[in-house]
Amino acid sequence: MTLTNENLPNEAPVTTTPRNLILCFDGTANNFNKQSPTNILKMYKMLEKDDEQQMCYYQPGIGNDIRTGFDNLVDGGLFGSQIEDVKSQIDECVAYTVDYHVIEAYTYLMRYYKKGDKIYLFGFSRGSFIARILTGMIEKIGLLNPGLEVMVSTAWTIYKKWEQSGQPVGKAFTNTIAGDFKRTFCRDKVEIELMGLWDSVNSCGIFRDRMFPFTSITYHVNHIRHAVSIDERRGKFKQNLFVPHSYTPSFFNLSCKDNDDDDEVNLTPISTDLLELWFPGDHSDVGGGWPLDLNGHSMANIPMNWILSSAVEFGVKFKPFAIQEFLDKFTNLDSLLSCHHDCLSIIRNMPYNHPKPPKFRFLTEEQRFRLVGQGGWGWGCSRFDHNLVSSCTINESDEYNGLIDTPIQFTLSLPEEPISLFDCRGDDSFLRSLGWWLVEILPIGYFIENKEGKWRRVFYPNLGRHRSLPKKINVHWSVLWRTRFVKDYYPSNLPDVYKSLIELIKKES
Repeated sequence: MTLTNENLPNEAPVTTTPRNLILCFDGTANNFNKQSPTNILKMYKMLEKDDEQQMCYYQPGIGNDIRTGFDNLVDGGLFGSQIEDVKSQIDECVAYTVDYHVIEAYTYLMRYYKKGDKIYLFGFSRGSFIARILTGMIEKIGLLNPGLEVMVSTAWTIYKKWEQSGQPVGKAFTNTIAGDFKRTFCRDKVEIELMGLWDSVNSCGIFRDRMFPFTSITYHVNHIRHAVSIDERRGKFKQNLFVPHSYTPSFFNLSCKDNDDDDEVNLTPISTDLLELWFPGDHSDVGGGWPLDLNGHSMANIPMNWILSSAVEFGVKFKPFAIQEFLDKFTNLDSLLSCHHDCLSIIRNMPYNHPKPPKFRFLTEEQRFRLVGQGGWGWGCSRFDHNLVSSCTINESDEYNGLIDTPIQFTLSLPEEPISLFDCRGDDSFLRSLGWWLVEILPIGYFIENKEGKWRRVFYPNLGRHRSLPKKINVHWSVLWRTRFVKDYYPSNLPDVYKSLIELIKKES
């Protein structure tokens, strides 16, 4: 029989019920045995793992040896633990295991993905970086067919060379070989349903950057939610946005010149549903990792709630009542009034300097309307009323009876006067803070982005310089509330429009 267009076999139908494949990538040096879990680990604990229609994968952060095999399980002898600690510290500095992290996750998807399955990627810090590399690799190289484990290293090598060559197009060798490889060994089309990221950074390693500078191509990702830190200052933790933001740091002071063109159209092929939202606090105040304050709360729970809401919206399954229990235990108001931190702070401000204030006040409907608004202060304001409660311990007088766990729709308790909540370097050691300042002072180099979305290394000493924020950003409601009720919090790098709004709020309060 002669094959014609009419009798060619159609695309193979999906014969099984689509599953959720959820991959969680933790931040640098973060693992299960850490006393202060990140949002990634907290989320992974809540995921439904007993449902046959959902598979969950967790990967410890860079600084943890994730290479599988019997040799890695053998007791290292008298100095085994010390050797492992040294290896972890080296990995944090030079990120020599980046390849393993990407390859392990790629191999997992290659083995378990079936046509019709939905892929969800969640990451924090350099775990977000790994998720973005994996996403770019799936788009450019494709996802190998099952059973081709021997070709994974080849796929990785081709993709790495293509990235490091500047993502050439047309007939460039690294581009054509990537296309040929994809057509020969990989599945036709694999999409990512959701990427939920906490503060993705633009470098991988401190003294040796394992940089993949073109990880913003995400048009095959259906939904992206990226929670970004406003207050992180370390040069090796600059933000890695999906929409390019070009700026030039000044050599003579700590300011930055914004090079963005207001009328410029972004040409980077990104997801049609992208939302990058800016939150108060430093890197770990957004993604988790700092110890809980005296009241058992953390600022990181606010961006955690935001990502959780998107995960639920787009089909991720959680254990019964897990999210409700989390929201009841860690309310938005308690998280809003918890401590913020700064790794570059030399002085250590002990937690007992931040007792919960004894005086609270109630907001009138008019005051609440002015503060909350109707969605006009960036994304999140219109959702502020949803299940926002206070579990504060307050005066036992009769007038406060019934306030605890009372929904905000009826009453709202806030400090009568602005309070101090800056906990400096938290539980970080003095030597660790000095180490970060050494990196800030030396012109080791860090990456900044140009208007085309390409990265270049600059060798200015960062000197604790604040992040440069684009003019047009979405700010979470918690930023404005925190500047109103926390007297030692004021993000000086906010765009002018938000600074004016903050001053207006303070005058009217």
